[in-house]
Amino acid sequence: MNTKINKELLFRYFSGLSTPLENSGIERWLERDGNEEVFFLYLEEWERTNAQYLPDKDAFFLKFRGELDRKVKRNNNPGNWYVTLINVQRKWWGIAAAFMIIIFGAVLAKDWILYKNYSTQFGETMTIILDDESQVVLNANTSLKVPRWIGYSEDREVWMTGEAFFKVSKKRNHKKFRVHTDNLSVEVLGTRFNVTDRHQTTKVVLQEGKVKVVSNSDEGSIAMLEKAGDYAEVQNKIPEIITRRVDESLYTTWQEKRLKFNETPLPQVLQTIEDYYGVRVGSNDTILYNRKFSGTLPNNDLDIILQALSNIYGAEFKREINN
Repeated sequence: MNTKINKELLFRYFSGLSTPLENSGIERWLERDGNEEVFFLYLEEWERTNAQYLPDKDAFFLKFRGELDRKVKRNNNPGNWYVTLINVQRKWWGIAAAFMIIIFGAVLAKDWILYKNYSTQFGETMTIILDDESQVVLNANTSLKVPRWIGYSEDREVWMTGEAFFKVSKKRNHKKFRVHTDNLSVEVLGTRFNVTDRHQTTKVVLQEGKVKVVSNSDEGSIAMLEKAGDYAEVQNKIPEIITRRVDESLYTTWQEKRLKFNETPLPQVLQTIEDYYGVRVGSNDTILYNRKFSGTLPNNDLDIILQALSNIYGAEFKREINN
């Protein structure tokens, strides 16, 4: 019985789902001239549609080495053994080499082909307009990965670390928009919210609309944020989602080059400054670290911030030198 070789069968073969009988049919089909080109054309298409596939290179080589050995045995007679061996080796190792080039090329180029990657340095912010017309503002020391065709995908998904403010566009077809961090995912339709993912803690603050926050823990806790100022927090490896009401401006004024605090412990203020500038700052008067700070600091020059803190507390604040 001849096996009909078509696209569907070859895709199953590439995925490792074809039967031994089908595998034998494909191997016989590959022996005929002209079929290798078709084989690799379909392989390239399969790689594009299965970009998350991670190839098992050892299993691949074992499989093709087995095919080589079987073919030698099948044609092993005194008259043509040496010629057959050379031809079979050339054919199958050539296929193996070409297959691996395609796979390695697909894996290495996968992120570049499928995603756009954005990042900011310390002391830098960046505004991005996505293809679906959503707007993202990246705070300092932040990275964002976005599908190149986000406007055409079934669901809109991005991945981030650091801090970013999202203004998500609404779509008539109600496509969801998801933001992923190590600790949680935020799911929305159209809204404005801030996500901070630093120090093994992720915080979400709603400015407008509604969002669903889903913990990445095994328990998969869920919290709905439905009013401006609703807050959700997930700490690393802790399944519970902490929710409360906050002044949302405390978490969003960084976009205006200002840092706003309300009864914030001074060490937390200094950590916020370090997160933005990548520089540890502090004072020799460690008693001050027991105090809290309320107010707004300009955030376009570290020296101005240090001078403002020095004036407020009557003690010198400066960059710390790591030993």
